[in-house]
Amino acid sequence: MATTRSLLLFCVVTVLFGSCSEEQPDRLVLAPPTNIEISKGLFADRIALRWSSVANADKYRLHKFDSTLGDYELLDETADTLYSDEFTGTPGKKVFYKIQAFNSPELTSEFSKPEYGFLAETKSLALGVPPGLTASKGNYKDKIQLSWYSVVGASGYRLHKLDANLGDYELLIETADTLFSDESTGIPGKKVFYKIQAFNSPELTSEFSKPEYGFLAETKPIKLGIPHGLMASKGNYENKVQLSWYSVVGASSYRVHKFDQGLGDYLPYKTLADTAYTDIVGNGMSEKLYYKVQAYNSAELFSELSEADFGFTNVSPVFTLDKPINFQVSKGAFGTQIKLEWTAIPGVSNYQIFKFNSASDSYELLAQTDQATFADAGSDLTPYEKIFYKVRSYHSESEVSGFSEVDFGYISGKNYDFISEFGSEGTNDGQFLFPEHLALDYQSNIYVSDPNRNVVQKFSNDGDFLTVYYSTFSPRGLVFPATDKAVIARSGDNIIRVMNSTTTALIKEWGSSGSGNGQFAYFRQICLDDENNLYVVDTGNSRIQKFDLDGNFLLKWGMPAGHSGNGAFKNVWGVTYFKGYIVVSSESIIQVFTKTGEFQYQVDMGTTCYDITHDDEHIYIACGSYIAKTDETLDVIEKIGEGDFSTVTSVVVDPNQRLYATSVYTRKIRIYQKN
Repeated sequence: MATTRSLLLFCVVTVLFGSCSEEQPDRLVLAPPTNIEISKGLFADRIALRWSSVANADKYRLHKFDSTLGDYELLDETADTLYSDEFTGTPGKKVFYKIQAFNSPELTSEFSKPEYGFLAETKSLALGVPPGLTASKGNYKDKIQLSWYSVVGASGYRLHKLDANLGDYELLIETADTLFSDESTGIPGKKVFYKIQAFNSPELTSEFSKPEYGFLAETKPIKLGIPHGLMASKGNYENKVQLSWYSVVGASSYRVHKFDQGLGDYLPYKTLADTAYTDIVGNGMSEKLYYKVQAYNSAELFSELSEADFGFTNVSPVFTLDKPINFQVSKGAFGTQIKLEWTAIPGVSNYQIFKFNSASDSYELLAQTDQATFADAGSDLTPYEKIFYKVRSYHSESEVSGFSEVDFGYISGKNYDFISEFGSEGTNDGQFLFPEHLALDYQSNIYVSDPNRNVVQKFSNDGDFLTVYYSTFSPRGLVFPATDKAVIARSGDNIIRVMNSTTTALIKEWGSSGSGNGQFAYFRQICLDDENNLYVVDTGNSRIQKFDLDGNFLLKWGMPAGHSGNGAFKNVWGVTYFKGYIVVSSESIIQVFTKTGEFQYQVDMGTTCYDITHDDEHIYIACGSYIAKTDETLDVIEKIGEGDFSTVTSVVVDPNQRLYATSVYTRKIRIYQKN
């Protein structure tokens, strides 16, 4: 605005005394500060802020939210990208900040996105106990090697060692590392006990970890661990047997032993440094070949032999079984697995699934199962990359079927899989005319409010119709404050009804049409906070009203969208309580308030938003064509069901991460499961 006024004044003056050029030099535009980090409970007397520098910015203006004014006020100006806000406040209470870069009065950036911090409690914050303390047990003759995992917020660690003479732990060393070698002398094989503690300052320390012991090596060599997981290929290749096993700590190489039929014993066959070996054998060999493997470091240091496993080469089978038919592979139906299905063949007890390996350019045995279905959840799966499979019936290597037709599949990479849907258009049980709002009770039964049918229907969490739960003119939001109590908003007569959750018998009701306290003009969603206070979306009056469950009016806030300022609502719809705050949707805007209606911040989602719900860590917003899963600052983490909906108006999530959403114009409820 200042730039515009200056330009106009300049042009007026030059009209009087000379011409005003229409061409103006290009203006610099400052970007808003990014990567803002604010301390959350690290200090009792200050909140620390830092951010990334902005090109061409000379200074930064910090603005702090003033709850008494309901707006952000200038806190300070600084040329640094670090700032410490020292003040006395309520420990744990969120304090919101925005930052603006500037170069001159005419050259300023937009504000950054709001971020918050809070003061520490008056007592010292406790650091986490260092996890994973391990001590070497006989690996070294001259030292005991210790390691542990780092702790967030710790500047160092105190390692304590048990003093047998004192009968207590004594400080051994302070270190900033998570590794230490105790090179003090001791008796080989005798247990030495240690504990570890994290610290940041003399006042900020963790509890001690659980004791862990180690010991020095005996003078005689210690045997290496036996190799585990020996696997030999069984008919995968025509002229070779492929072996593999797990590595052993301390081993420099491995000896493969092969059973000698003539001698009737295992003999050393091959020594190698890898954990895989290919035994080339003659074509047409079909007998079982037996192997064992041994870890090795030196002539004095080696392991016992592993358990035996056998392998064999591919032989020409006798096709006596019928091959599987109707072989199908899922294509993007699941986020992290590919599902294979086929028709079970009578008399067949097992099936073998083969998967194409592009590295070897061949199909390799993936699994054997007695079911006519299999799920491949391998770590090699990449979203939308085609993986090819085939399956055959199997009794033995000489009694198999031909292969099925080849089919391919792929994963979607999404974190939620579509499971099923239920409902159709109509007025019979289990049918809908406009399924607008959803609710869950304490048993995760689903309730669907259908204002066009004037009923609330109850379903199991698998979508089986149970009953017409409640009939009323234009039902909207529904919540369950207790196992024996329900609250429903009736838009037809603008009544809030508290009722028995089983019988729907009246307990308490209040409300009428109007704009006064306790009066309403069209409902949408309702919600409960941690004290079982009720928040009602009063859409026609562009406000939120708060009550206790006895119907006592507590407060209200909001105003029509034509008004300026925070807390203005246009077509206010959704409301939920999340981590001490009330989250409200109105068209594309999500606003966050305290439980007393004090505005905190808002986010424009860029699309119309409807009902809101949450779990312990995330907020879920019905956004018309998808469900937005966000963190507590309303940053979108995932768009669930994108492309599956024409309009989704309501969403609920149960304790098992199963998500239910309305598809109002297809008259269905869709179910998604976190994979």
